Amino acid sequence: MKHYFLFFFFLCFFFGVSQNKTTVKFKINETDLDELKVRVYPPGLFKEFEFVVPQIIPGTYMKVNYARFYSDFTAYDTRGEIMKVSKYDNVFKVEGEQPLLFLEYTVKQSLGNKKVWNNSIPCAGTIITKKSALLNFQLVTGYFEGYENLPFEVEVVRPKSFFGATAIQKKILNDTTEILSTSNYGSLIDQPVLYAEPDTTSFKIDEHRFNIAVHSEDGKNSALELKSGIKKIVESISDYSGFTSNEDYTFIFYFIKEQRLKGILKTFGVDAALEHTNSSVYCDLDYPLQDNFSYYNHVVPHEYFHTITPLGFHDDKITNFNFRKPDMSKHIWMYEGITDYFVFLLNAKYLSKNPKYDLRSAIDYSLTKKRQSMTESGRNIIRKNNVISWLNKMLDIENFYQKGKLIAMGFDIAIMENTNGNRRLIDVFIELKNEYENTAFLGDDLKDVLIRTGIPGVEDFYNRYIVGTEIPPYNEYLNNLGYAYYPAKSKLPSYGAFDIRKIKNDTSYYVTWAKKNSLGLKKGDSILKINHIPTHIFLSSDTVYEDVILNPVLTDTLSITYRRNGSEFNVKSNPSLQNKRTSKVLEVMNVSVEQRAYRNMFFGLNTKAK
Repeated sequence: MKHYFLFFFFLCFFFGVSQNKTTVKFKINETDLDELKVRVYPPGLFKEFEFVVPQIIPGTYMKVNYARFYSDFTAYDTRGEIMKVSKYDNVFKVEGEQPLLFLEYTVKQSLGNKKVWNNSIPCAGTIITKKSALLNFQLVTGYFEGYENLPFEVEVVRPKSFFGATAIQKKILNDTTEILSTSNYGSLIDQPVLYAEPDTTSFKIDEHRFNIAVHSEDGKNSALELKSGIKKIVESISDYSGFTSNEDYTFIFYFIKEQRLKGILKTFGVDAALEHTNSSVYCDLDYPLQDNFSYYNHVVPHEYFHTITPLGFHDDKITNFNFRKPDMSKHIWMYEGITDYFVFLLNAKYLSKNPKYDLRSAIDYSLTKKRQSMTESGRNIIRKNNVISWLNKMLDIENFYQKGKLIAMGFDIAIMENTNGNRRLIDVFIELKNEYENTAFLGDDLKDVLIRTGIPGVEDFYNRYIVGTEIPPYNEYLNNLGYAYYPAKSKLPSYGAFDIRKIKNDTSYYVTWAKKNSLGLKKGDSILKINHIPTHIFLSSDTVYEDVILNPVLTDTLSITYRRNGSEFNVKSNPSLQNKRTSKVLEVMNVSVEQRAYRNMFFGLNTKAK
């Protein structure tokens, strides 16, 4: 046990109320820190059968064909003879004269595999080291065709010092053995496990417990260091929507040592996360989170709000998820776009993120992406795995988030205006989640379901912007809020080209990049004061840099005190009209009282809108 750990998995199928029980046993012997040795015992006397490994799992939009991580697949019959095994795509077909005794195979870990378009992102794969194992079960086992919907039990034998962080129901047998129980194969896939020496904490809000489990390969992060930031996010979720997970919820964070991942192919998918019913998994390079915690202000509530849709409210493609042959839902725009819209409003109200950036990104992408139906794009998201289709897939997926966000905004504004702000889109979707908690709608019925909720104008909106290819009227939305969209190359007030950043492990601010600018700043200048205020105080707000420095008005004056080559200088300048290389969403001049009130109602603000 000093240099490796040993897992034994025993999976049991229970046939209804019958007293007879058949056991499928998994023995996983991890000895070389790169592969899992797996042995599988069947739930019956099978002479011919198919063993299915998923091609895709819920929450992902890339056909991975996890079977390519399985090797040395061998079937032994009850006489100890090797049975005939043939493989096609992700299915192993076994035939023999005697019944199967067990299967045996090896599974390679997915992290660091040198592929992009047929590879698992780390949060949906396996990571194995001497000190830890992140296990997503589609990379541990498939299922016997026809038996995937029966209950599973997993017996795990682990080192005494290890703790299994998971949402799975656990029963501790002794200090090295525990039982994990799930209702079916899909539930097993829905509940990954992080095994490592415990680095955990938890907090409770309104009788709901939230667990945090961390493994940091370089030791730069810990559960306690994440706790305050995660708790602040969860408190904002509670105030915005109430909790939508039914049980305790577990956040699993795995931080990967940067030195062992080199090159774009090996680091593909790092800084990613995946939602589950009562947990979510986050995989990042092992940098101190305090350097960029704002990233989690977006991704953590996004994964949690997936408990509303698609984990709560979804169509029959999600309920009857086809692990064997992908058959995708045409409503990915809703699952990602509406979820991301809720996160946009949450951040604007609670977490001090400038909402104008999210709006600009949504408009930019909707304008530049090839016009296409959201429903058809979702239905066709699974394509052949090659470079061109992979790149197109990435563009389509981003469009679900961005145009989907504008679609959600249109729905929300219609509801808000019709009820004077007393009802919002989040209320409608929580009601739908509760109504469809134990069922699903048929894929073609979504429009009728939304019409029934009473969203004003939903039928025309659905036909034009979801089934059709038009872009929602974003200029109308922005005008009501007192904002305006300026495309790239618009003439806008500017001080020129420079960037001021705080250097890691240093409290000082420096010019990290500069070209022609009216202040004469150069790369390397140490910025001491801005508008006569110490820089660290002036830039303590998340939005002041963008509002004051990047997006001034012509009547502004900017004063900067800086140090260069040991000497201190003070300069000031007014902005001038210059061509902007990138688009902007900016507050219009002289925002009216009506626009300000509308903005406050939209963002749920009682004070001056951000």
